[in-house]
Amino acid sequence: MKFLLLIIIAYFFLLSWLLLSVDIIIFPRFRAPNILMTPKDLGVKYEEISVETADAKKLCCWYAPAEGAGGLTLIYNHGNAENISTAFNHAYAIAKKLGASLFIYDYRGYARSEGAPSTASFYDDCDSVYRYVSSRPELKNDKFIVYGRSLGGAAAVHMASKFPCHRLITESTFVSVPLHIWFNPVLFVFYPFVREYLPSSEKARDVTAPWLIIHGGRDGVISVKNAHALNALDIKAKRSMYIVDEASHNNVMKLRGDEYLNKIYDFVNK
Repeated sequence: MKFLLLIIIAYFFLLSWLLLSVDIIIFPRFRAPNILMTPKDLGVKYEEISVETADAKKLCCWYAPAEGAGGLTLIYNHGNAENISTAFNHAYAIAKKLGASLFIYDYRGYARSEGAPSTASFYDDCDSVYRYVSSRPELKNDKFIVYGRSLGGAAAVHMASKFPCHRLITESTFVSVPLHIWFNPVLFVFYPFVREYLPSSEKARDVTAPWLIIHGGRDGVISVKNAHALNALDIKAKRSMYIVDEASHNNVMKLRGDEYLNKIYDFVNK
């Protein structure tokens, strides 16, 4: 009986800590605190930009224009333990394959971006970024490809639900935070008490652009069950799935290389 009581106390103690630390858990910016390189180090022409948020915080962004006149712009939303410098190689590989301009940014509090990240400000900051990109004179007539990986998938789904979007691509992301918890073999015990943070499943109802859902079959961070749940949503958007069975959370492109890039290229251009 005492042992059971200790288990119950430990459960609610841990649950309380998790609920009080939501923003720290969802946005572990301490894992990517510094800019490790810039596009200039790779010989890529770019512009560093500060996008101002609704509450006057400045987000650090990089804009790399396409080499030709492709008429496409890739808006890249990175994962929660990355920043623009650690995500740039992946983002640029996709943009280069598409012949697209690239716009990549850091969430508030990450690396050179001001402020502290939170679920309360996340979507508003996404709005500020999209509005800036779509207001640039040379990009106004472009088709926007909105991409999001892991946490960035929530940003991408939000953007595609609210603004014009030619194609939506999400990779290794969740259908909703509660279902992400439910699909986790350890955290599922907390499912009944998890609020609907970053509700991608609800946002998805307003997505109309064709949507490519990419996931690793062995993803131990965000279960591939999330990809299947996204694909099963009763929404307007026509969806395609690309599941790499042997991949985990961070290595889908690394394992499939050209096949991965060709899949994205064919999806964008069909």
